[in-house]
Parts: sequence; structure tokens; C-alpha cells
Amino acid sequence: MSTKKEELHKLIEKLPIRVQKTAYDFLTNLVERKGKHFVIEADVEPLSVEEMVELEIAQRQIENGEVVDWEDINS
Repeated sequence: MSTKKEELHKLIEKLPIRVQKTAYDFLTNLVERKGKHFVIEADVEPLSVEEMVELEIAQRQIENGEVVDWEDINS
């Protein structure tokens, strides 16, 4: 197996379960498109409890000024 394929396998194994279907759909589309344009369907599943908690934490961080603007990082 080539180094690139080994790296790809390692990356796939590291994916969180919640994004494995998205990765699978993306890779399947890449293989099936054969040089043509492809469409990735939007994730329309409801947010999990964990995702909702993460969003609430992020919102609090924004409200408390605990975030850094992307433009400030790059300057």
C-alpha cells in the first residue's frame, strides 16, 4: 500500500463517528463522479445533545469575549 493510501486510512480511522457518514458520502461521490461535477447533500439530521451543548458553550464564549477574530490571527 502506498504511503498516501496508508495516510488516508489513518485519517479515516481518526474521524469522529458523527462525521463518518459525511466522509463516506464525499468519498463515494469522488469515486462515482469520474471527472464530472458532484453534489454533496446537506446534513439535515437534528443536532445531537452533545452538539447542542457545544453550541451553547461557543455562544457563551462569544458573549464573554473569549474568542479571537480570524483577521487578528492572520495580521
